[in-house]
Amino acid sequence: METDHSSPPINKSSIVISCIINPAARDGKSLKIWETAKNKFENKGLKTELYVTEKVGHASEIAYSLKDRSDIQVVVACGGDGTIHEVASGLRGSNIPLAIIPAGTGNDVARVHGYSLDDLDKITDIIINGVDR
Repeated sequence: METDHSSPPINKSSIVISCIINPAARDGKSLKIWETAKNKFENKGLKTELYVTEKVGHASEIAYSLKDRSDIQVVVACGGDGTIHEVASGLRGSNIPLAIIPAGTGNDVARVHGYSLDDLDKITDIIINGVDR
């Protein structure tokens, strides 16, 4: 029997997309990347919220504080490999899907999981449509 690893599409009536962002990623361009993605989400009627990291380890703390909220459909890590690792660590044990908006220098984690590094439309479509990697 085959196992279905895909996440369900986002429920647009109650969606909260929580983004944890490293503002220093890609020489400060991560905030601009998030603004573009946020506009795409909001144009589809989706609600977003933003958490900005302030120090090393902060993304884990933020993600941990979000993991029991029932209104969050997905947590987005916007930054580089370090940010993604911290957010994944903070969400460990929760049922909230983790999505990635690659905004670091190397973006090795995103590359390994098949994310397009330059096509924000594809990335936001993956997040909205629940495609699991």
